[in-house]
Amino acid sequence: MPKRNFEEEQQKKKRFIAEPSQTNNENENKNENENENEGDDEDKSLGEPVFEDPFLDVEEEEYTFEEGEDDEEDRLIDEDDEDMDRDQDENEGEEGDEEQEDEEQEEGDEQEEEGGEQEDEEQEENVDVKQIITRTGKLTLEKFKEESMGQLIDNLALKQNDDDDDDDDDDEKEDPKVKIVPWKKGHGVIRELDFDSTAYGMLHSLSVDWPCLSFAIYPDSLGFNRTAYPHTIYFVGGSQADKSSKNQLIIAKASQLGSTTHDEDEDEEKSFDLENSDSDNEDSNDPILENKIIYHSSAINRVKLMPQLPSIAATMDESAKVGFWDLNPAILSLDTPGMRFTSESCRLGVITRHKSEGYALDWSPVTQTRLATGDNYKLIYIWQSHQAGQWEVITSYINHTSSIEDIQWSPTEANVFASCSSDETIKIFDVRIPNKTCVDIHAHVTDVNVISWNKSVTYLLASGADDGSFKIWDFRSPKEPAAVFNWHEKPITSIEWNPNDSSEIVVGCADDQITIWDLSVEKDEQNQEFDEDFPPQLLFAHLGQKEIKEVHWHPQIPGGVVSTAANGFNFFIPAIQVEEENN
Repeated sequence: MPKRNFEEEQQKKKRFIAEPSQTNNENENKNENENENEGDDEDKSLGEPVFEDPFLDVEEEEYTFEEGEDDEEDRLIDEDDEDMDRDQDENEGEEGDEEQEDEEQEEGDEQEEEGGEQEDEEQEENVDVKQIITRTGKLTLEKFKEESMGQLIDNLALKQNDDDDDDDDDDEKEDPKVKIVPWKKGHGVIRELDFDSTAYGMLHSLSVDWPCLSFAIYPDSLGFNRTAYPHTIYFVGGSQADKSSKNQLIIAKASQLGSTTHDEDEDEEKSFDLENSDSDNEDSNDPILENKIIYHSSAINRVKLMPQLPSIAATMDESAKVGFWDLNPAILSLDTPGMRFTSESCRLGVITRHKSEGYALDWSPVTQTRLATGDNYKLIYIWQSHQAGQWEVITSYINHTSSIEDIQWSPTEANVFASCSSDETIKIFDVRIPNKTCVDIHAHVTDVNVISWNKSVTYLLASGADDGSFKIWDFRSPKEPAAVFNWHEKPITSIEWNPNDSSEIVVGCADDQITIWDLSVEKDEQNQEFDEDFPPQLLFAHLGQKEIKEVHWHPQIPGGVVSTAANGFNFFIPAIQVEEENN
């Protein structure tokens, strides 16, 4: 059996397949006749920039490593590949021996198999149902105060080493207040739904020249729990252009995002684009978009902002480089009319340690300037910066057997992080224990694309896979998922817990759906009007975007969601009505 080319598969799965917008082609022709000033960054100039590789000016001496480290990693990688080939040959030999033994016993066992055929079919059907649906799990949505996450990880590691461990008693001790009811998908009824403007409190779309595979919401100083319209949203996106020289890191401010009107004469949604947005818009009720550009030398796979210093951004691109950027000049220029800046003033440095591009990138929310990165060649690095421009590798891991898809730090523990991979597993690591997995979970039967750690209930983690399923994991009993949902039919591309509601989660999928779920909802068996075609936890479904790649909650606007896809960005707030029972 030939080896899978995981790197080629990931490129096909991650990249946009949509063509660039017509606006971009017009801009390209227009900008070819213009003499561009390399020192200035115009908020409307989105054509092809003329600039040097932003990483050429970075001195490689700043990112030196101990001699022989790369050779040692190459040796480990080669040994790992040899072991996989050797195991594959051994398995093929064992399969041949087993096949010969099966042929010898086939005649003697035929009658016995026919006699128990009916019983075996019933048992097999039950197993399939458990795999497709789930067991009835229970989640406790109270904050975990009994022990720290570090203690919990230690306990889980001890439990996994004990083969005789039985958690039946643990299930009985779990808090029964909230129960996740397993649900089996119907027949895609959601595709028959029509757009209803009354389902939205706010809905706006943004057209861009080149789609963004990843973006991050920039926390502003306008306050928390903002409910009054119009809204203002700052965000940072990384482009995926057809040529490396056209890529940009976009810093944008969308303002005057008003509530959705429900009049028949009004448009279903407000739309605007980067080229035509202008602060001097004639209609004061229309949304306004202002943007600044930092030129980038290659397509950007992932963008993350440091939680402690949001003006510091990290990018991971298709050239396997990790870049660091100071967004302060761009943010200040958005709020200061007439202020200009240069891309050069925003560049802080670059890491060139990875040998393959990757999509796994995350800042630690506990330890400032600590970063985790993972690539398509199954390598994970933990970085720490002790002074400007200098990054040190704390430790590295080669514990996965395939590409690293996503990384998430623990919300409360400085040394604990989780990773997921196309090897179908989720692994928990402690940076104080090098090259060793603390917890290993065979999470899905296909590639695990994304994970999200609940920031309020820190023993809960969500995962989304290539087969369209997403699961909820309780680290107090991680051998089986606490809940499984099979609503989506294509790969899950994004998943995130609501920072303002620990029981809500948003899911983005390649089937062009964004769904919002409330895991605290139970099925009411006495309610005869309940629609069996929909799971009770499904609150909202947003359609209309193509090739959805990433979805984020806005932490300062309750219910606010921002998403990126091949046809641009969407900003929306669902108008979810919660009905309370009168007891």
